[in-house]
Order: sequence, then C-alpha cells, then structure tokens
Amino acid sequence: MEKIQTKKMWIEKYGLKKYGLKSWRERKKDKRWKGYQRERSIVCCMLLVGCSILFGGCSREEKQVFTISMMAEYFPSYEMADIGADSWLRSVEEETNKELQIELVPTLEYVSTVERMIRNDRLPMVLTANETILAKESFLAYLRAGGFWELDDYLDDYPQLKAFIGEEIWENAKMQGHIYGIPRLRIRPRYAAYYRKDWADTLGILPPRNLEEIYQMLKAFTLNDPDGNGIADTVGMADSWRNWGAREWNGIQNITTALGGPNGWAYDAEKGQMIPDFSTETYMQTLRWFRQCYREGVLDHTFSFLTAVQRQEMFISGQAGMIFGVIDDAPELEDRMRQINPQAEVAILPAIEAGNGGELRVNSSAGYNGLIMFNRFGNGGIKDETKLREILSFYDTLCGEKGQEILLFGREGEFHTLDEQGNKVLIYQEGNNRSLLSSAAGSYVQLMPTPPYIRTPVDSLLQREVYDCIEAREPHLVNDASYGVYSETYAALSDRLNKRIQKASIRFIMGEITESDYWNEYQIWYEEGGKAVIEEYTEGYKEKRGISE
Repeated sequence: MEKIQTKKMWIEKYGLKKYGLKSWRERKKDKRWKGYQRERSIVCCMLLVGCSILFGGCSREEKQVFTISMMAEYFPSYEMADIGADSWLRSVEEETNKELQIELVPTLEYVSTVERMIRNDRLPMVLTANETILAKESFLAYLRAGGFWELDDYLDDYPQLKAFIGEEIWENAKMQGHIYGIPRLRIRPRYAAYYRKDWADTLGILPPRNLEEIYQMLKAFTLNDPDGNGIADTVGMADSWRNWGAREWNGIQNITTALGGPNGWAYDAEKGQMIPDFSTETYMQTLRWFRQCYREGVLDHTFSFLTAVQRQEMFISGQAGMIFGVIDDAPELEDRMRQINPQAEVAILPAIEAGNGGELRVNSSAGYNGLIMFNRFGNGGIKDETKLREILSFYDTLCGEKGQEILLFGREGEFHTLDEQGNKVLIYQEGNNRSLLSSAAGSYVQLMPTPPYIRTPVDSLLQREVYDCIEAREPHLVNDASYGVYSETYAALSDRLNKRIQKASIRFIMGEITESDYWNEYQIWYEEGGKAVIEEYTEGYKEKRGISE
C-alpha cells in the first residue's frame, strides 16, 4: 500500500525544499518542478509495468481492497515523527483490510477549507467536524440538504462500534434528531478544580468538600503565606471568564450543578419546558459565592479578562493556589510546576457537596469532542449504502479488542514492550516525555475510535488520582439537557444572547450591579430571543424524548 504522508512531510520529502521553492503556486511555474513531475510519472508507470511483467498483474485480493479518503486537522503540537508513522497506519490498514488516503489540513485553515469544499462539492468520504464547524450555518445547510449519511438505522449491524461509544453519548451527539457521525470520545466528568496540596499541608488544611471549606482554604492561601517566603504575593484562586465557552470549566457550572441547579440546561417536568441555569436561584447562589471571593480578595481581580492560559500560568508559577479547569490537565501542570519548584504538589478538589445531605451532583461534558462524519455528495462522497457499510465495518473492526490494541499500543517491539507481568508498556522517545506511538499516530488519531483515557503501569501518582476521581464521579453525572437539541434562534443569536448573560454575571461578581439589576438583564435576554430559544429547545427535547403534550 502506498505510504500515507502529511502534507508537510510530503512537501519536505518530494519537492519544495529540494528545488528551493517557497510555495505551491511558485512550484507550478518552475520548469524543474515540471521535470520532476514527468520523472515521477515515468517512474510510477515503470513500477506498474514491472509489477505486471514480474507477477502477472496485481493479485485479485489487492484489487478488492477498499480505499477510504479522509480529512482531519493538522495540529503542530501533534508533530509526527518520521519513524513509525507509516508502520502504525499500515498495521491499521492490514487489520481492517482497507487502504487509507488521509489529508491533513492545518488547524487554523481547517474550518475555511471545509466550507470551501462544501461550496465546491469536494469533501472526501470521511472528515472530522469540530465544534466550530458543527455550528456553522453553511455546514448545517449542507447537512439539511442530505450531505451526510444518517447512521441511526445502521448501528445495530455494527455492535462493537455501537457499544464502544455507548447509548448516552450517541444520544448527546444527535443533530436535529439524527446521528450523523461517530463521536470522538472525551472524559465526561472532565471539569474540576485542582489546588496546591503542598500549600494546604503546610497550613494544616484538609481537602475541602463544600463551598465554605473551599472559601476558607482560598482565604488561607491569600493571607497566610503558604509558600513561606515572607511576602504577600499569593492569591487563593485565579479564574477565567473571558468568553462564554469557559463557563463549562471555570467553576460556574461546576458549582451550580453541585448545588442542585441545571448543568447548562435542564428540562423542568412541572413547567413542561427547558430552563437555562442562569435563570435559576441556584445560579444566583453561585454568583454570590464568587462575589464574596472577589470582595474578600481571594479571587484574583483579573478574572474577567484573564485568558485560560494566563490563569494556568498563575497556578504554575505559584501566584495562585487553586484553579478550575479540565481534570486531565492536572498532571501536566504539576510537571511544569516542578520544573520551578521540585517540592510542589497538586491535588484534585473533591466533588463539591451541597451541604444539605443530598446526592453528589457532577456537571458532565457531552462525552465527545466533535464527530467523524460521512459525506454523500460530490466526486469524493460515499455514493451508496454498500460503500458506507465498508467504512462502518472499518470502524467496527477498530472498536474490537485487536483493533484497539493496534490503535493504542501498536506492534510489540516497535511501539511497546511487555513488563514482567505481561502488561504493555509504551516505548518513549529519548529526551522526550512522548511515546513513539503518540508521535507516529499524531493528528491521524482524530479519525480513529479511541477511549477517552487509558490507565498504564507508568502513570504518575497524580495521573492515577485523576483516573480515580473520574471513575468515582461517573455515577453522579448530571447531563446538559440541550445536548443533541437544536435551536434555530440560538444558532442565529447565540453571540449576542451569551454576551448579555456573561456581562451581567461578571458585573454582579464585581459588585457593579445588584441582584435586581441582574434579573432585569435576564428579562432583556428573554425578550430579545431567549423566549424563542426556550421554546425551540423544549420542542426539540420533547421530540427527542418522546414526551407528548
């Protein structure tokens, strides 16, 4: 099978650098490049003729190998090593008896590339669609026109794939009532807070379990010199409320859900309608807690404009003692922190208790990050059900035990070894904390079905704690009822509507407006489109759940 290369690797190996050219436009005009193309064509023809002469043509089995064209984002942080990349993909092809033609597009160009391909009917068979693409009106129009295959009626025929994703995630990933792609799995209890355990130990603070205990810890981190340098240079918590999307992880949804409120949106059976969290008294209770933290100086006063990265840097550098965030980021942050202070230690904040003896409630992510979708239109589309089933069988195979072993560990001796107990241990690059398989898979892994996490024998103490927390919280998850439900009004007005609530929430925390002022802002939100969003979400939720009027 032909080697699959990224565009970047292909450029470096086959031409631009060799001929001293800087761009694809330039190479089209260069005579040396045209000569190279002719030479390449001649060589390819000679190889084909040679194959025919020596072996009497290609085997019947090779002719029947099904080719899947694919496209995904290319992330520079997923820089792929030359060594092993082809071998890993070849093992995937051999296990599935499919040939893969993969194009990787730089992440900053991906959305515009997909939109351009939609306009020109040039999409490949399979592509990844991130959250930005899934919200684009041009993409949704293409979907409504029948541009992507609906998978609802096929999944029962592919039991490994269906079970691998799980019933609730399939439901969450529905668009306009149908399943249009394979969800790329993500940890569900993903949002939490982590704090400086070494500071807490120094000050004699036990792991806090409710808002009052968290507040007292943050106050001690601010006032009691937890780093012991004799300088008042620490603050309890750094946070980021710069954009609406941050609310999933910046604490507002974590706490509102824990106290009994919605995780984003909830269906109120008594009222027979959907309600947003920011319309509830529980949300206001959470805002009051943040307001107290701000007023007492235990919440850094830059929270309204601090970026997500900046709030991490405050934590890493020892300026802040706690941040809300994504739970699986904690081990990496601790590693970076220890480069500055080898004695630093991070712990995961326990799931927040409401304080009324009720059940734990943990805000859940949708359980996926984008979709792997199957195009129907254009020359590159999947024209009939037979071809669709070939591709679904590819994914079904990869969801099986052997397929997962190849995706996660690769071939023994090349990407992993066995320890004395027979456990697979990935091989790491010298002077790098990245495994050879991770480098080989690179951005290609976005197109493959992989679990949200996997334990390994070499996990650090904190990494094991993260996984323990994930598994302990899974029975207490609260889903966002708006997952898989569509609102045309929200799609059109989301930016304006979100900004109104975001601004009102921040101003209340900073003491610039009263509770009455906040509820006035909510009323404006309701009148300027929020009412229609509620009605459309309610209609979509009832249809999805089969609730009659």
